[in-house]
Amino acid sequence: MMSKATILVCEDEANVRKGLGFTLEEAGYAVMFAADGDEALKQFKANSVDVVLLDLKLPKVGGLAILNTLMANQPAPKVIILTAYQSFELAERAAKAGAIDYITKPFEGETVLKAVEKALSLPAGKRRAAAS
Repeated sequence: MMSKATILVCEDEANVRKGLGFTLEEAGYAVMFAADGDEALKQFKANSVDVVLLDLKLPKVGGLAILNTLMANQPAPKVIILTAYQSFELAERAAKAGAIDYITKPFEGETVLKAVEKALSLPAGKRRAAAS
């Protein structure tokens, strides 16, 4: 089995963070957490991260600003947006900025696991999953 991927969960709601952590760890992933935008960027800079689960509404630094910063890295991480706001315009902006997927809250753990597996299956440097 290949080494487990590292997932950075950037989410300001503690119960959502905890639930995601449990789901991802049960599936065998290494998980790191950030409760706000500043922490998300610090965690990303300090660690090797394969996939970022990024809430768009974060304290301190907003999700789209973080996404733009992450996408400036080479190689860029695979970013999956988490949001309670079902906005096509926001999803489109996130996709244009480099996010590969978009999950609206509330979500099932299975939905997140499928999105993470899909993200990890993409070749390095691939910015966006084919529309499903």
